[in-house]
Amino acid sequence: MTSYFKNIFLVAVFIIFSHGLPAYANNISVSNAGLGAQDTGGQTMEIQFDITWEHSWSDAINSDAAWVFVKYSTDGGVTWSHATLKRSGTNPSGFSGGSGTSVNLIVPTDKKGVFIQRSAAGNGTLSATDVKFVWDYGADIGSDFSYLDAITAVIKVFAIEMVYVPLGSFYIGDGDGSSQSIGAFYQNVNTSVLIDNTLKQSIKCGSTNFDDAQLTTTGIGIKGDAGLDTNNDGTIDNLNFPTGYNAFYMMKYEISQGQYRNFLNTLTRLQQKAHVASNIANDSPEGNPPHIFVMTNTSAMRYRNGIVCPSSGNGTTDSVVFSCDLNGTGTYNEAADGEWIACGSLSWNDLSAYADWAALRPMTELEFEKACRGTDPSVNREYAWGSNDITGTISLSAGTGGTTSERSGQSGHGLCNYENNAIGGP
Repeated sequence: MTSYFKNIFLVAVFIIFSHGLPAYANNISVSNAGLGAQDTGGQTMEIQFDITWEHSWSDAINSDAAWVFVKYSTDGGVTWSHATLKRSGTNPSGFSGGSGTSVNLIVPTDKKGVFIQRSAAGNGTLSATDVKFVWDYGADIGSDFSYLDAITAVIKVFAIEMVYVPLGSFYIGDGDGSSQSIGAFYQNVNTSVLIDNTLKQSIKCGSTNFDDAQLTTTGIGIKGDAGLDTNNDGTIDNLNFPTGYNAFYMMKYEISQGQYRNFLNTLTRLQQKAHVASNIANDSPEGNPPHIFVMTNTSAMRYRNGIVCPSSGNGTTDSVVFSCDLNGTGTYNEAADGEWIACGSLSWNDLSAYADWAALRPMTELEFEKACRGTDPSVNREYAWGSNDITGTISLSAGTGGTTSERSGQSGHGLCNYENNAIGGP
């Protein structure tokens, strides 16, 4: 793939593309979250909530999903920790909740969240009520749960839209035998490589500023179902590296401003200072009332980065409260305040911290190529959407900017916002 997009979208981790289709925000929402029955002997507590999102789908090959995880506080909401869930007791496959869509609940082995997906083929709005998780508080805080009662026990349930990428072979690199993109993978120069369940050795990539001599000169081995041969000696020595061959889940979209706001609002003050551009060490950050736009450190909204914090009354030690105010009215978290648009101005440290907070991880380059390309052979010098065409620049349909239905206003164009054309910002 063309290296410009390889590097850009590795920073915007977990992104996926829909080929030729308009992309609409799907309004994922968790509501009515609360604590339920407690088992003091088993040191568990039920957590119940309702969940809904639009444009959900499932077919015979794969499906979308929601990654749902829980944060808890034992000090009334001052500090937050990640909840460990039980695999037993969590609603089983085919659970339909109190009403609504029948869903499967899949608890991975680390028990740090649950994938929720349709239990039968279909599409449209998914809505499930009274979904039940079981919190293993004994694993998180020990057996003394007596100080956590209905007043001081605080939880927050978060959901991120995901998509399932099934097991299977795929190509890396985009060489056609005569040319390839800068930084593309290859076994033989200018030729793409099929990643499957056989060991492919001496895989290299064109030299960029981000690769070392092992990858550009000596090469590595990749066996899709086994891992990496990192020193290219014919033996797999990194069994756990995600090669992309096995199935995985990934985020449907870039981190939104609403999601990043939620992340910031569960951090300590010290942690918050490390993940915004504004200096929020003091009671009153630089900026004009009533707030400062913290991702660009300006008094006015810039480059569509609409996350704000108050410009006074923050104290110097307690966590700052962040909100979205893309339209700058001073009324926060409205429909037009940009909660659903991509969050810009994020560093690699910001993205990896968000992933860790959500019990996720950044995707590998191999997973990225599979997610973009699927099982199709590569297209020579292709961009992330599957062609080598970069026609047009992005514009927005009138009135959609910052709203849940934001989309490109150009039919067949607007493949990429590059060289600061048309829109400054995400």
